[in-house]
Amino acid sequence: MFAKKERFDCHNGVLTQYRGNDSHIVIPDGVTVVGENVFGDNKRVTNVVIPNGVISIEKWAFFGCVNLTNVVMPNSLNSIGYESFAGTNLSSLIIPDGVAKIDGGAFANCVNLKSITIPNSVVYIGDAAFTRAGLIDVNIPDSVTSIGKVAFSFCENLKSISISRNIDSISNGTFMYCISLPSVVIPEGVTSIGVNAFARCIRLSDVVIPDSVSYIGDSAFADCINLDAGKRSRLVRDFGARIV
Repeated sequence: MFAKKERFDCHNGVLTQYRGNDSHIVIPDGVTVVGENVFGDNKRVTNVVIPNGVISIEKWAFFGCVNLTNVVMPNSLNSIGYESFAGTNLSSLIIPDGVAKIDGGAFANCVNLKSITIPNSVVYIGDAAFTRAGLIDVNIPDSVTSIGKVAFSFCENLKSISISRNIDSISNGTFMYCISLPSVVIPEGVTSIGVNAFARCIRLSDVVIPDSVSYIGDSAFADCINLDAGKRSRLVRDFGARIV
């Protein structure tokens, strides 16, 4: 059942309230911002179409929509807000070219989110943006210059990660508990790897660390029990036993 336009409250282009109980939501034309918590914890919604002209999805907009399986985002979109889709049932998502910011927790606890396309327009991925998502393969494009703490932590199905060549640090806990990740290449230009960055990546056997890295935080590779012995020895020699 499709949502009727009169069930939406909009003020100066900001969608502030939805008063229906439809499963298929088509947000009306004229909306430029999907406001805070508009659909939060809505258990009925399964599909959402966001029209062209929307530039921002605000925090908690679809938080806890546990039956939401499909979202169509417009090319006009610029930012995806804090925990805006956290806890939803999305399985795949193409983020449109033009989005610059994926805020903290935006897709946290999306355990069925197996596939996501991050476009070359994104420059910022916030803290815990994809923590506990079901992601298998992730390509972080070179447009990204900042990846927040624990951004991809507890992605237990993650088997492949390509990291932007334009970041200068791996933040604390960014990939911790990615227990299926077998290898990682840290791009040239990265100077620091944070505390617990790859901790408990128990299948991690190979890691390539460039000469540009001058600092590795405590327990960055703690409990990486399959890490190549020679690599482990070199890490301990160069950065100290505290990192493993």
